[in-house]
Order: sequence, then C-alpha cells, then structure tokens
Amino acid sequence: MASSYRKKFLSWVRSNPKCSYIPEQTRKTRVMFDKTNPDPAQRIKIFHIPPRENKKNIFEILLENIWVPGHKLGGKEWTDRNWNEHLDQTSSIMSFSGIFDMLCMSPILFYLTKGAGLLAGPISLIYGFLLLIISNKAGEFSMNRSKENYKAANFLLIIFFILSLLKTVMSGVGIDIVSRSVEIKNATAQKYLQINKPLQNNNNLIYTDVLISANKECDNFINKRNQLNTSKRGQRKLYTDLQERMYKKPINPISDDPKYLLEKHLSTLGPCLKRDLINQINGNKDFNTNEALSTRKNIIEKTSPVTSLYLFQRNKFNDLFKGNPIIGSEADYLKYENVFKNSPFNFNFECNSQKEECSKKVSWNNSSKVVNEAWNQFYGRIIDKDYENLGLSYIGFLVSILLSASATVLLYASSTDVRNRASRSSLVKQRRNDMLDEINEIEEEDI
Repeated sequence: MASSYRKKFLSWVRSNPKCSYIPEQTRKTRVMFDKTNPDPAQRIKIFHIPPRENKKNIFEILLENIWVPGHKLGGKEWTDRNWNEHLDQTSSIMSFSGIFDMLCMSPILFYLTKGAGLLAGPISLIYGFLLLIISNKAGEFSMNRSKENYKAANFLLIIFFILSLLKTVMSGVGIDIVSRSVEIKNATAQKYLQINKPLQNNNNLIYTDVLISANKECDNFINKRNQLNTSKRGQRKLYTDLQERMYKKPINPISDDPKYLLEKHLSTLGPCLKRDLINQINGNKDFNTNEALSTRKNIIEKTSPVTSLYLFQRNKFNDLFKGNPIIGSEADYLKYENVFKNSPFNFNFECNSQKEECSKKVSWNNSSKVVNEAWNQFYGRIIDKDYENLGLSYIGFLVSILLSASATVLLYASSTDVRNRASRSSLVKQRRNDMLDEINEIEEEDI
C-alpha cells in the first residue's frame, strides 16, 4: 500500500511543472548512503543542501509576461504530462499571436506618439508591451472557470478577443506603413495634385473641345499608370500596354505632319498623342500657355506625384510633407523656368525652407496623416478586392487573423476541459492532502 502511494506521489511530482525544482534540488543535494546502518532512517545522511533561488529578477518576470509559460494557464491541484503539453501549445499560440500583432502594429504606435520627439520610440514600445501583457493576462485569467470565477473568466476571454481583434485590424496597416511608405506618400500626393487645368478661352486655338477631352482621357491613363508597381512582371506588362494606348499611332501614315494626323486619323490616335499634336499646332499661336501646359503634363508623367506636388503646389506639399524630393536635381528643372514664367501655372523648384530641411528626404509633416492614409489605402484595396497589390501586408493580416482566432478558440476549449477543472478542484486538493497524510503515517509506522 505504501509503495503504491509513493509511486503516485512521485509521479505527480515529476509531472507537475511547479514541482520541477524538487528533482533539480535533489540532484544538487550532497548525501551519503550507508546501507549497513541497521536504522533505515539513518542510512541516508544529508550534509549539503544548496540554497534554492526563489526570487526572480525583473527580466525573468517580464519574459514570463511576454511569453507565458504553459503551467501558468493551469491550476495547482492536478496535472499530467499530456495536459502540460496541451497547455504549452495553448500558451505558445497565445504568446506568439500577441508578439506577432505587437510587431505588426508597432509602426502605427510609433507614428501616433511621434509628437513626443526622441521619446516616441520608447513610448510606443511601452504601449506595445502593455497591450501585449494585458492581453496575455486576460487570456491567462480566463482559464480559471471555477464556480466563483465563471463570469469573470467569460468577461476576460471577451477582453482577450477584443484586444486581439483590435491588434489584428491594425496589423495589415502597420505592415503597409513599413513596406509601402513611398507608395502611400505618392497616393496621398496624387489625391491633391491638380492635374486638370482649365484652358484659357482663345478663339484662335483649334480642336479646343477635342483637346479638353483628350486631356481628361490622358489624365485617367496617367492615374492608372502611376498606381502600378513596375517591380512586378505582371504589372510591367500592364504598364507597357497603357503606354502604347496613350500614344497610339496610325499604321503606316502617309505623313507625320500633326495637322494631317489630326484631320485624317483623329479617331485612331491615343489621347496623350492627340493632346501633344494639338498643343504642337496651337503652340505656334499661343506659345506660352500651351507650351507650359504641355511641359507641365510631361513633368507630371515623368516624375512621382510627390515631386509634382512639390514643383507645382508647394503650399499643399508643405501641408502634407517636409523635406526635399529633388535633392541634387534642382539644376534639371532650371531649364523649365522660362517656360512657366508667363504661364498661369505656379512652378517652384527652389527649396525655401531651412538648409537642414532642404537636405532631408521627404517625410510626413503630420504623423497621424500617414496612419489615416495607410488605413484608407489598405482597406480600400480589400474592399476593391485588389489583393495583388496588397502583397506582404495582406499575408500578415491573414496570419494575424488565424493566430488570434486559434488563440481564442484554444483558450476557450482549454478552459472548459475537464482536466482544467480538475487542476483547480478543491476536492482533488483535499484528496491529495489526504494521500500525503497517509504517506506520512505509513512512513512513521515503517520507521
């Protein structure tokens, strides 16, 4: 009888992670065994017990709150190896989900706290860790579904789910801010860039109505082309197709004279070529306005929207951004100064800010604006089912959804498991104490 109780007790000690220090302490303890001693109680003599380190330093405590050990999800009254492995898996999914979401949304926290200057990094890091720890603690405490804590466990599981959902919603946007920073800037600039400029009424200009229509159609093509990512093979082909349609020419025309092409092949000309031919003819009559219009169009087509906004709408650029998008290239735009001098267009390639600002790359002037624009771009593409252009951010978003859903389901399933109830049962605790008392009584009888 005594042997059976001892085996059960030792098995319980070995399988309980909270008792892991006992075997470790036993291995470190120095003893001497004298089997010739007639008194069994005196055969083992302990002459050195190493001190046990109970206190944990702040880094160990922080680590346990970031990556929650599996045994912290279970109770203290009962355990076995299979249940420990199950808790380890559940805590791993929960902890990994929280860390993944924190990393994904860290760019958002950084931009939202950027007003703090040099402290923005540490503050955003603290916010991220606080969210992670609160989420982990909510998941940990939701496992305690004893009778008196049942409602609290349900509430904390809901809190864990809401925090996971919040971080998941932000994850794709955060990845977009890092991986598509330049694209977000250009998309924002494109919205504010006034490509269409009304032409002055001039009876001497020919094809006025056709020119207005061609300008509008050409601008639409330019907008579509600027949204393409030419680093991808599929979009490079689409870029080439758009370019061909914009500047489509008739097959084997008799003459390349602009007037002949417009009179004989007007319906077959691409809108951008049509526009250039009309401007070429009208340039002889109204050189300043039409040459400036044509030059402006060419600059906008060849440069990024951010650069175009800087050159033609400096006030709007300063509202959104700071820095200089044409660092070292100012001389390239000097040749256009006379073209725009007497035109209705504002053209400014000189940096009027402080010298330090003029030597910096373009950055956001309003840190909260980047979060808003990244949000609109990411979820706008999801609504439009433009998954191809989402790339890494879409993958990260899906991974976050799967991890958060898995962690929530595992926590709920584990908390309702009969083994979890047993690990917190007062009856099991009483039975365990009775068993230990019986072992003590048997040992005393043996001695």
